[in-house]
Amino acid sequence: QEAYELFRRNGNEAEARSNVAYVLAQRGQLKPAVEEYNRALSKDPSYRPAAEGLLQLTEINRDLQATADQGVQYAKKSPPPADDVTPVHHQSS
Repeated sequence: QEAYELFRRNGNEAEARSNVAYVLAQRGQLKPAVEEYNRALSKDPSYRPAAEGLLQLTEINRDLQATADQGVQYAKKSPPPADDVTPVHHQSS
């Protein structure tokens, strides 16, 4: 909210929302970034930077999903671990 207020002082609402979305995307917060881009476009459907940012996030999401799908297929084809091997669990951040 604070970032939005700062951006809003220097531009219109669509621009401010788009700038907040960009910052969120750079921090890896993709879902909130998409929501902010959508808010920007709801205020000004012709605001090109918001449309382009949303398109980029859509492409990133599609690439991530394809990579995840490949990993799942690989895991399904891998032999089961040996009895004496402890599986490695990764924590998501």
